[in-house]
Amino acid sequence: MDVIGPVSSTNNAFDPTCQLIINQFLASHRPAITWLTLWPSSASLPLGAANRLPLEMVIRICDFCLFMGAERTNIMLISQLWYAAMQSPTLWAKIPLRVSTRGAYIHASHLVGLMKRLVLSQSAPLDAVILNGRTMYDTAIDINFAASPDYLPLRTVISHCETHRWRSLSIHHIGTYTGEPLDFATPNLKSLTLWGSTISFFTSSGLLRLMIALKHSLLHVEFRELNDEILPLLKSRAMGSLHSFRGAGKEVLAITNYSVLQELEIRDSIALPELAFVPLPPTLHIIPPCHTLLFQRFDVQNVRNLVIWELHSEVYSPDTTVVFPSLRTLTILRGDITSILYLSAPMLHTLHIGAPETDVNVYRRTLEKNVMIVLRDLPHHIKLEPRMLVCHLPLSIDTTLFLLARWSNLEELSLRLARPFDIRWLVADLLKHYGTKAPSESSKMQWKYLPALKWLKLEADELGTHDWDAYAKRILEGRKGGNLTCVAWNAAGKGGGAVSL
Repeated sequence: MDVIGPVSSTNNAFDPTCQLIINQFLASHRPAITWLTLWPSSASLPLGAANRLPLEMVIRICDFCLFMGAERTNIMLISQLWYAAMQSPTLWAKIPLRVSTRGAYIHASHLVGLMKRLVLSQSAPLDAVILNGRTMYDTAIDINFAASPDYLPLRTVISHCETHRWRSLSIHHIGTYTGEPLDFATPNLKSLTLWGSTISFFTSSGLLRLMIALKHSLLHVEFRELNDEILPLLKSRAMGSLHSFRGAGKEVLAITNYSVLQELEIRDSIALPELAFVPLPPTLHIIPPCHTLLFQRFDVQNVRNLVIWELHSEVYSPDTTVVFPSLRTLTILRGDITSILYLSAPMLHTLHIGAPETDVNVYRRTLEKNVMIVLRDLPHHIKLEPRMLVCHLPLSIDTTLFLLARWSNLEELSLRLARPFDIRWLVADLLKHYGTKAPSESSKMQWKYLPALKWLKLEADELGTHDWDAYAKRILEGRKGGNLTCVAWNAAGKGGGAVSL
């Protein structure tokens, strides 16, 4: 173990390698982390900002840095905060068991790193990952693993990895297992994940038998590309109190205890029609494309968080409205704004629609031209009234204002502009009001659009020649009598900013 004391938080520079890796982390995690959305894409993270990050976030970045090969000592030297993060037991709780591509054996040199992780993780729960992949020790020459002193059987290595502390087990793309069946106890195991073509390894290694024999229930299970051999596990005691399940086809339908299930993710369309016979859990993810009418057949009384990767809607009769009485958050990643027609959710708080990678030109050429026609003909079928809207679809200014006029209860809005010069029209409309007071007495003004707005973010693929900072200040100043406190903007790969009271 490296011995090093805490360094001063006034250290004035990152190690260059650390800075490069940290920037890679920011680039790859930007869409998923809220505070990164306001950080300019092209800017590096300054030391001052790095020292103000939450400890949990620094731990995530440190984990990424170690995975990318950064030196532990260099990370610890950044500041006292980063030193503390590197001492956190949770940072070392992942136990990677990387086997050879030609057999379930691990090179003996990996034991040093594994033992170091077991020591540094102290008593924290462990997350074990069994995966294969070519390492520096794999060569084109056939190796007799059993006779080689440089390789140890996976079974032997696992016996030294404190399986009583294992909280989760993930198996990634492992072929058929050869060797003595695995036999170990995992009394605290809560999560099982099988990725890719792992079923032959899972069954031949004896892990299927071990999981079926568990005396407690798993809480999270994720299966991909599995077959009938796994069905006995889904009917076993290990699934009795399952909270979260992600799978496809037969695996989804084999679950027997839906009453305690809290989260369900469906990965193919085979299982969709059969879901009409089961009560859906509070959190539901649907990966395959589906139509609005499909939900008429479902029991959606308890659904509170719904994520749909691709939703299609057509012009139906008025009696086709689907009511989600408990829905609070709705996310639709692919589709157009008409996909929300015929959906009703009186408790809805947040609506996410579209994905950041939606191509402006493709969307406007294939979908946008029909959106306004449908909305004007069927305005009474727009029944959602969110308080927070995150729209990544590059809507025209006409469509945008049409929706904003109907969603007067919006308090938080993130909007993507199709063209940079749309900002001029949007600013002018946001400042329109019905009041007759002078600007200095504007506290009682009724704004024409978004009277309850508290937070606004504008996005565009490019900034153009416009001064977005000036526009943001103009919006904030012009709506002084309202609730607006912050206006932010961002352009993909070209920076951004924010103005607040």
